[in-house]
Amino acid sequence: MTDRCETRPPAFGAVVKDVERNKFGEFRAVECGRFYLRPVGGGREWDAPASDVRQATYAETKRVCAASSERGRT
Repeated sequence: MTDRCETRPPAFGAVVKDVERNKFGEFRAVECGRFYLRPVGGGREWDAPASDVRQATYAETKRVCAASSERGRT
């Protein structure tokens, strides 16, 4: 079993990791084999090939969301 998002896109808003850029983001859309992602907590959207994106683990999601929440308080 693979956790790459090759066959089905993740759910809208799911936290994913762009492994090529080593960045986490929220899944927004898919078009022509590219996933459109937005930084957790807001920011400029970017796109990545679906083969470079995987679902974030529970621990990664928790950490990324906590960090985003902390940034929002400062």
